[in-house]
Amino acid sequence: MKIDTYNYILNTLLRVAPFFAGTVLDQSIEKAGHTVDSISAGEMLKILKSEVLPKLSENKDYITDSLILANTTIIQTNTANEIIHIDGPLKATLEDEPSFNSLKAMGFLNDYRESYKTTVREIELDSNIFKVSISPVYNNEKVIVGTLSTIANLSLQREIEDEIIHYSENIRKEVDARLEAEDELKENQSLLFHSSKLVALGEMASGIAHEINNPLASIKLSIDLINKLIDKNKLTEEKLQKELKSQLGLIDRISNTIISMKKLSRPSNDDDFNFVSVKQVISDVVTLSGEKFIINDVDLRVDYDKKDITVYAQETQLGQVLINLINNAYDEIYDQFQDPWIEVDWYQTDAFNFITVTDCGLGIPLESAQKIFNPFYTGKMEKGGTGLGLSISSQILKSHHGALYIDHDYPNTRFVISLPIRNED
Repeated sequence: MKIDTYNYILNTLLRVAPFFAGTVLDQSIEKAGHTVDSISAGEMLKILKSEVLPKLSENKDYITDSLILANTTIIQTNTANEIIHIDGPLKATLEDEPSFNSLKAMGFLNDYRESYKTTVREIELDSNIFKVSISPVYNNEKVIVGTLSTIANLSLQREIEDEIIHYSENIRKEVDARLEAEDELKENQSLLFHSSKLVALGEMASGIAHEINNPLASIKLSIDLINKLIDKNKLTEEKLQKELKSQLGLIDRISNTIISMKKLSRPSNDDDFNFVSVKQVISDVVTLSGEKFIINDVDLRVDYDKKDITVYAQETQLGQVLINLINNAYDEIYDQFQDPWIEVDWYQTDAFNFITVTDCGLGIPLESAQKIFNPFYTGKMEKGGTGLGLSISSQILKSHHGALYIDHDYPNTRFVISLPIRNED
């Protein structure tokens, strides 16, 4: 059942059956240790299924009778065909002093002389269905002295009855679907994050190709040079050693690129916890993403001369978190600022290691910051964002007994990774 239908039904039942739709629900929520504000949709649905639905099923007649009573208007007339009393919800929709003839024309009244017995009719008026019962009113001498019309608006009653027929089944289906979806979400979140990580690596493809193709081109030129020197009988041992040393460095560069890519693309559940170099993890990420920043004139700042720190972590997962934070920063600033920059830094206190990812943005509004770590919340839907990156990154850090948060005191946009210090011995 769609949420708007659910709200409509619940609000209506609160008016006509407050005990069943209100008190039972509130007590059940409180019994579960929640408030209306704190309870999740899934838990709300469970309570509706286990507590409210049985009450509704047991008391359907009460609800129906209450609806009829709540939507009934009474009109009394005399032998002069004058309206002497009118009360009920219909009164507010009529003119201030409705005439007998106008209400008779609508079918709500009869001439008292035509009312020697009760007549019942249904009238459709302005998309509403009314059940009109017109009965004679007798005095003590059993002489007709007027009429009494009861006009019940059946529209809401029938709508509610139709909803109640399907209510239990729909709610149960909604509960089952929601619970199944929650289970699937837990199973698929890591896969979705892994997919988004691969997408990020795909976006880095040009940088990866650059990191491999450039050294290969240099190696080819060096081999061509050596061959020419051999042909001219001018290749000296000193020259050969110099060229080989240069090419070995380029081969190491290619190897490091491939190693970095393998580290960050493999499923993170294959990882064990180890003491890892923060500087090395950052270097692996920058190796794969650096070219994208160069091409788009984004200044990616890392001070590799700074003293390294080690953290106890799953290296692949930590790298995935950093990829997510750096790519998020890039998406937010690369086309929004004249001289965009991102800085990755690290430091240590007595109890914690910190890694910060800061960009030239001016911070995140508090309203967005309160939702930004929720699953499926994204500010870049048009760019293909899933809304899972920060949520899963936060979960990864929690599994490391750490945290991911926004530093609102910093003048620019800064995300902070905190990990507890653990001695290697």
